Amino acid sequence: MCRYRRRSLFGELSATQVISLRSEHDHLSTHADIRTAATQRWEQELAAADDSDRPRLERLRVEYFDRLYAKEAERLMGARYANFWHAEEGVAELISARVAFLRDLISFGAWQRLVRRYPDLCLSELPTSKVEAAQRPIVSVIVWDDGRDPEALRATVHSIYAQRFPLFDVFVNSGSARMLPEHSERVPNLHVIDAEDRAAFMARALESTSADCILMPEAGVVYRITALRRMWKRLSASNCDIVACPIAHLSESGEPQIIAVHQVAFHQPFSVRGSLDPSRTELDLMMSNKLVRTSYLRLSGFTPSEDARGDAETLYRSAYVLQAPRERLMYTTSPEAEFTARVLGLEGGHLRSSASLRLRLLRADVALWWDERKRKRGGVR
Repeated sequence: MCRYRRRSLFGELSATQVISLRSEHDHLSTHADIRTAATQRWEQELAAADDSDRPRLERLRVEYFDRLYAKEAERLMGARYANFWHAEEGVAELISARVAFLRDLISFGAWQRLVRRYPDLCLSELPTSKVEAAQRPIVSVIVWDDGRDPEALRATVHSIYAQRFPLFDVFVNSGSARMLPEHSERVPNLHVIDAEDRAAFMARALESTSADCILMPEAGVVYRITALRRMWKRLSASNCDIVACPIAHLSESGEPQIIAVHQVAFHQPFSVRGSLDPSRTELDLMMSNKLVRTSYLRLSGFTPSEDARGDAETLYRSAYVLQAPRERLMYTTSPEAEFTARVLGLEGGHLRSSASLRLRLLRADVALWWDERKRKRGGVR
């Protein structure tokens, strides 16, 4: 038996959670050894080849090194640079310099493929420090918390800083900031706003942000490490104002299951503005699962209120919302009845007493089971 403990980003990190400058130098040294061995092998093959076969081998050599350089750049960005906020100072600068060097060696086509795959990393000008990254956010995460559950707040903030999406900043109120460890105040992309109520806090944060998109989580929701990146890519590829994903229940064993009410609300993907069936709208009146364009919030004159559910209802009435039903990007550890009562405002008794809602939940379960069965039979991953 092994009990696995994940340390908080704001606490003491283990050696396996931190990308150290030393390990990064070792990583680059390993790639240098690979290139040296590959160069020697190709030189031997070219020297032993016939004159008639040498042009073909030379072409293959160029293609081989193009793939090798592109693979090194992709590993540096996807596996190393994406974990930006878990890296020591100096790592980002080292990776940025190496990627810039590789750009001159990679073919135009290979480089463009990397650019399309990592649009959120701004490959043409990678930030070289946490301070620089904090000045260029793509997404602002505005976390309101009433202070009743410090552990829930820390879990949410930790999941945000674990994102493989470097260019974001975080806004918290002064009360929430006091519940985070002391050294969190030195994190350059963490902004503290002194506000006593949710409406004032949200309004000031929206005025202060320079990011393209906004995420407004409630404390207690835990985000998958790819959540920000995948939501941002979906929103960027659409003409919608908002992308919304369902919440799954994170249990100690078994596959996380989407909350039952969200199985209904998110059963089919669609884009909607103001015409969503009210009985489905009420099952997704929350803000944590929505990434919103900042331009829409400002142009529409959106005014935050004390009620997150009311804000979500306002967005559904006026914004173009893209719902992504298969994206299990965020989780809750709360029991389902507690979650629906506390976050969605639906009491457990209401769920049990509504025959039409219970029927729709059953239909959604059957439909999702059938879709999953067809997916497995078809070999779709």
